Amino acid sequence: MIYLKSLLAGLAALIVTAALIICVFLFAPFAMERLTHPAEGGAGWNFVGPFSIGTVATGAFGAFIVFAAVSWWAYKRASKATSPKS
Repeated sequence: MIYLKSLLAGLAALIVTAALIICVFLFAPFAMERLTHPAEGGAGWNFVGPFSIGTVATGAFGAFIVFAAVSWWAYKRASKATSPKS
């Protein structure tokens, strides 16, 4: 049961982290558009975009680290609560 609770805590943290990362990537272009001055000349197209392989890999690695840390923390907390007292 400890393993299941740890896994569920890690999955909840993973879902929250993924939602935050997605929100940042969706709203960052709008914020940057408001904060930066338009360039003179040109059409203003950006073909690179925020979804490069490095950005996706960094987000996935960060989400995995959060999942692992929360799962480990929940396991340690649950195992200390169920250990026999001497």
